[in-house]
Amino acid sequence: MSDDADQHEVIEKSEKSGLFRIVIFALVAAVAVYGIYRITSATQGGTLEVTSGGVKFNQKPQDNFSDILAKAIEADPANVEVILSEHDYFNIKSTRLVDAVARIDAAAKENRAVTQGLREVLWDLNGPFQRPGTLTGADERLIGALEELEEVLRESGETSRLLAALWKKSLNRTGVFRPRSFEAEVKLLSSDSVADLATDDEAPPKIYACPGSEFIGKEMSIWIPDGQGGLVLGYVVEEVTKFDCGMSKRNLQQLLAGQSAHLALDKDAFSALLGRVEHEDALPESVHAKFSVQPQNLRMGIVFPGGG
Repeated sequence: MSDDADQHEVIEKSEKSGLFRIVIFALVAAVAVYGIYRITSATQGGTLEVTSGGVKFNQKPQDNFSDILAKAIEADPANVEVILSEHDYFNIKSTRLVDAVARIDAAAKENRAVTQGLREVLWDLNGPFQRPGTLTGADERLIGALEELEEVLRESGETSRLLAALWKKSLNRTGVFRPRSFEAEVKLLSSDSVADLATDDEAPPKIYACPGSEFIGKEMSIWIPDGQGGLVLGYVVEEVTKFDCGMSKRNLQQLLAGQSAHLALDKDAFSALLGRVEHEDALPESVHAKFSVQPQNLRMGIVFPGGG
């Protein structure tokens, strides 16, 4: 081989070696997040040993970027994951991905495709939204999304299969709209505490509830379980001076879980609940009962044509 050919081969090898070292230095700059890195030449096959903080792996000249990245991930997956996540590349099993998805601006034009894709995964109940348990732990904030279906219908006339399905269940009172009964501890109020200046014998009885109860102003039925007493049908009122259950108030979630609401009745309504009329001194202070509430929008007055 001529001297010119030998010189050309040496230059070519030198250029390749230099390019390889540049790639390695670029990788180290990408994967080093703490500590001091070093690159040392091995003695066999032109292999380089790359050390960066806690990451240590061997590189060969023929390794491409995929090989280099794979070795770095194998050597220290947690460290590499942190670095890649800073450039919006995430491990599918990492909670960093969840945080990044939560920060997506759904209104931004560049995010429309991924936003629509994620929503379709939810609607199809696929991936992390598979049943059971899709809505377990959800709270009342989802109601706003459901209410938006009504707003869209009113403003644009665009219909929703979900809205139609919910309305059908509400009409049939099935599923989440089924009639429910709850437990209650009903207290007898003394005659003095409920004395009114004027009474209407035709008025339905008052059912006293805890201040701030969701049942205020609604129609309620109360009865003794197993048919052991009578039935009281009245309207729920809030009168703190006559009945205040203090810290024993229960919210709807607690009632759905089986805890007892605290209610109160005057002597006449309490006697009707027990199914017997007795002197006030002979009545118990309280009794366990069950109750149901009539939805406010189901109170209907039927008007016939012509006012008949």
